[in-house]
Amino acid sequence: MYYACDVQGRITAVKELDYEISKGLYALVVTATDQCPKPALRLTSSTTVSVKVLDVNDVTPTFPRSYEGPFEVTEGQPGPRVLTLRAIDEDSGLNGKVEYSITGGDNQNEFMISPVEGELRVRKDVELDRETIAFYNITVTARDLGTPSLNSSVLVGVYVLDINDNDPVILNLPYNTSVSEGAEIHTSLARVQARDADSGRNALLTYNITAGNLGGAFYINDTTGVVQVNRPLDRERVAEYILTITVKDNPENPRTARRDSDFLFITILDENDNRPVFTRTSYNSEITENSAAGSTVIVLNGPVLAEDKDIGPNAVVKYRLLGPRVDLFTVNSDTGVILVRQGAKLDREAFQDPRVELILVGEDIGGLNSTVPLTITILDQNDNPPVFSPSSFSVRLPENSPTGVVVTQLSATDADSGSNAWLVYRLESSALDRFVVDPISGAVLVGNTTLDREERASYHLVVMATDRGTPPLSGTATLTVILDDVNDSRPRFIQPVTVISINELTPPGVVVATLTAEDPDLNPRLEYYIISVEAKDDGDKPVVGLQDSFGIDFHTGAVFVRNRLNREFVSTFEIIVSVHDNASEVIDKSSSVPNGKPRLYLSSHSNTTTSTLTY
Repeated sequence: MYYACDVQGRITAVKELDYEISKGLYALVVTATDQCPKPALRLTSSTTVSVKVLDVNDVTPTFPRSYEGPFEVTEGQPGPRVLTLRAIDEDSGLNGKVEYSITGGDNQNEFMISPVEGELRVRKDVELDRETIAFYNITVTARDLGTPSLNSSVLVGVYVLDINDNDPVILNLPYNTSVSEGAEIHTSLARVQARDADSGRNALLTYNITAGNLGGAFYINDTTGVVQVNRPLDRERVAEYILTITVKDNPENPRTARRDSDFLFITILDENDNRPVFTRTSYNSEITENSAAGSTVIVLNGPVLAEDKDIGPNAVVKYRLLGPRVDLFTVNSDTGVILVRQGAKLDREAFQDPRVELILVGEDIGGLNSTVPLTITILDQNDNPPVFSPSSFSVRLPENSPTGVVVTQLSATDADSGSNAWLVYRLESSALDRFVVDPISGAVLVGNTTLDREERASYHLVVMATDRGTPPLSGTATLTVILDDVNDSRPRFIQPVTVISINELTPPGVVVATLTAEDPDLNPRLEYYIISVEAKDDGDKPVVGLQDSFGIDFHTGAVFVRNRLNREFVSTFEIIVSVHDNASEVIDKSSSVPNGKPRLYLSSHSNTTTSTLTY
């Protein structure tokens, strides 16, 4: 019983109150009884009085144990939870409200604790590093908010679990070493060393060659890191290896394995085991004819070069020439430059084939050698003029040949080649536009002017052929064109009108006149014919029936009396004579065409002969 009530109704604490036992509240039932003398008749009334006990800070917060743990926390994780601490304080209000704080063992300020909930965890911005601190003893203090404040502490052990968060580190790379290309298999070259700050399986290391190991030339022991020759080496194929050596940890969990890599440089030392090899399977070169001794031959697919894959003195190559015409060319033994030999004369026209075939030899100091064909083409120089053969000739051509008719085909030759032998033809003189020459083919053609033998019987032409060299050279030929006659001219009488007088007693057969015609054509065959005979009397009236009074020799043109004449009936005769050219065998077809009809007037007078015929 903690309270008592007197007759005045005062309630008095009779014991020390304990807030923590009463839970801060007493419910008192107070009964008031009257003082009737007869107790049985006394009347009562009751009421409940609640007494709230005010707390004082008399209880210290208390942890269940003085040490918690150790707890395992994996490193490398931001903000992992360690545990939630709970300190009990039976006080009320601020006196029973506890706040937690870390008061020791966290020198790096890596942990935090919720002041109200008491949750201890790694800070969210911090990752524990086992390699720095592997174990923590953290002091957590619980303090109430009473006045004066009361507190107690607990020690929490935290063991940091290792994760594979550290790369292995190679200690002795990069590193340079060398080995002869003749080294035997399993020859050791180097030992790679590495360490890992992690522990356990995370620090177990394995070694591998991960790059640069062409053809699997080398091998590394995966546990010791010793590098050895694995296959025969060939310095000429690979002169240096840059091996990427990789060391990895945690071989049982390759997905999380960490690694480090670095380079091991291995130089392969040479042995003399290779012959020189030319950079081309053959060489084509050229040089102009007449080049002076010592002139350099131009190698079109050069320069001439033989390469020896060895190094040092074993790779030095010397050159020489073989072949039937080494009298013309030589080679610089050191540089491979091809030269015209001293005393050699290069005349392209003297070679049936202007290509000279030789053999190039490349040889090293040990006598190993190789050969390739060398073709030297002697290029043409314009040192030969065009030549006509023969240089003088003649042709015959019918006169009146039309424009464009080919007179003859000229052809000159040039011992040179290429453009030096490409010829252009032209007429030098005496053509007078009557002839032209095709500049390319050399064909001589009739020009735009008519060729008339009767005007000029022949032409002497000078034809020039010029090559296209530099400088150009020329040659000439003389062409005589003789025009053959064509029956293209009409015969004409020398005297178109002839008047003679004859005696009427002139007997038949007597020649009274000879008519003469001329024809400019060669060898004309002229024939004369009487076309008509017209007789008239003194009154100038025609007299008929006398057509046969005269005749004519058709070869000579001699007019003769055919029948007796009678002056009394006829005073004059008018005779029309035609001359024809019947030279049918003359070049070109010709026809006998009457060419001129002269009139012959005969006047007849008795016993007189004058320039007119009278009778």
